[in-house]
Amino acid sequence: MRKTPTAMTIAGSDSGAGAGIQADLKTFAALGVYGTSVLTAITAQNTVAVTAVHEIPTDVIEAQIDAVVSDIGADATKTGMLSSSAIIECVTTALKKYAQIPGLRRLVVDPVMVAKSGDTLLKEEAVGALRDLLLPLAAVVTPNIPEAETLTGLTISTDEDIRKAARQIVAMGAASVVVKGGHREGPATDVYFDAGTSGSSHRLGSRRPTPTAPDALSPQQWLRDWPRVSRPRTQWDKPRNSSPRPSAVLFPSDRDTVH
Repeated sequence: MRKTPTAMTIAGSDSGAGAGIQADLKTFAALGVYGTSVLTAITAQNTVAVTAVHEIPTDVIEAQIDAVVSDIGADATKTGMLSSSAIIECVTTALKKYAQIPGLRRLVVDPVMVAKSGDTLLKEEAVGALRDLLLPLAAVVTPNIPEAETLTGLTISTDEDIRKAARQIVAMGAASVVVKGGHREGPATDVYFDAGTSGSSHRLGSRRPTPTAPDALSPQQWLRDWPRVSRPRTQWDKPRNSSPRPSAVLFPSDRDTVH
């Protein structure tokens, strides 16, 4: 009998269910994936504002990861709201502890920084930890334009700016990046950049209203094919400047088909 793929989301709770673990779990279910969750924070929020945030103690976060991995396992992992450097360090340490499990190396890092209401979800002191500790473990990083600007220090308004940002993010150690285009004027076109040995990038079509779900592959294909973009274990321990040199980027104007 075919095993149902599993995915673990490590993120905050959104009481309005428009983002956070609630949105992740709904997306997983819609794609036929059994979702598990590790709660990093509880937020009181709706479509208007975030009115309260309570961070989960790091020992409880670690215990949740241990509980999921030791029993149910994970074919892929996604991080969302990791609001402090202490939480980022906790999650990074746990991921490395289970580095022999491929599903924890199939890591999507959504660098959540600001809620749609404009409220801050990532402390300023944690940006460096996110950049230095978590990004080098990522198979895919999925920043929107403001998040890419914060990570790189660039002002992004053109395709060339996205090109520079993508190069900088993979230079931080990520295997690939999807720069989400929803904050630019015009069609919401995402740009995917692969920093692998051959180097490739593609236009992704107009995004569906679901968080960080690849457009082209079914969940079963995605999880099966990800070893080719997931870093081998030795890469997890390399310093940031040892990441592969990125090759040229193709942008929407260069390629019209959706991949």
